[in-house]
Formats: sequence, structure tokens, C-alpha cells
Amino acid sequence: MPWRVHLHRSSIINSICRQQAVPSGAVFCRLCDTVTPRKVTQMQQVWTDTWNVKPGRAEDFLGVMERFDEILTRLDVRPSYHTVVQQFGGPVGGFLTFHHTFGYPSYAAYGVAADTFFDDPEFQELFGVTLLGADGPAESVSASIGQVMFSKTG
Repeated sequence: MPWRVHLHRSSIINSICRQQAVPSGAVFCRLCDTVTPRKVTQMQQVWTDTWNVKPGRAEDFLGVMERFDEILTRLDVRPSYHTVVQQFGGPVGGFLTFHHTFGYPSYAAYGVAADTFFDDPEFQELFGVTLLGADGPAESVSASIGQVMFSKTG
């Protein structure tokens, strides 16, 4: 398979890093061990929180997520998408496990948004007290950031 230069933030790494096309049409970089979709010009960055919602508190939890969305709008740092998914099955959690996901077109855009909402007093109150306080509707299970490798609608 043909090799192509894979761009990194470091020009030194750029000079030695090569990537190879893989059967899916994506490109695999052996040096940094990453896969990049071939036809994507801007990688969507995704933040995912997994929550265990306390019994009888799903409506309260969803209210917190709706308030968070309103804060993002007020601060003018709207994500490309913003979802809350209730888990119906899987290895842990069952019906009380919710996945909160929102995405931005780049790490830079996510960084600007995160700096903005983490500094906001209403956000701090919402997450620090309302959601995670002693009487909060949910407990955090995990949080992660990643990039979209495949997405298709319709």
C-alpha cells in the first residue's frame, strides 16, 4: 500500500512519520499509532460522560443536561451536536446508565468551549452542586474525549 506523509504538530515528527492506507480507506500511522479517515478534512472531537442516575431521578438529570445546553447557548459555544442517550443494555448499569455526548469540529474549538464553560459561575453551580452535590441526581462513572472515526446519517 502507498505511504503518505502524516502531519503532526511537530515538524521533526512530520519528517519521519509515514502513514499507510488500510482496507477501510482510512490511513494508519505506524509512528503515532493513530487512524485517520481518508476523506475527512476536519476531525470532530467528542466528549462523552457516563452517568449512573439515581432511581427516580432521570427527569432531574435530564433537566440538568437541558440547563447545560442553555448555558452553552448563552456563552455562544454551541457544540456541533449534543445528546443524552439512555442505555438499555450492556455490561453495566442498565436503564439507570446515561451517556452525555457533545462534539466540536476540532480540539481547538473544544478547548475554547471548555475554557469558557468551566469558568462560568452558572456552570460551576450546575455541575458542582446541582449535579454532583450530595442531593444530585447522578454519579459520574467516566469521562473521555476522542475523535469521530466514522459517522453517517440518513
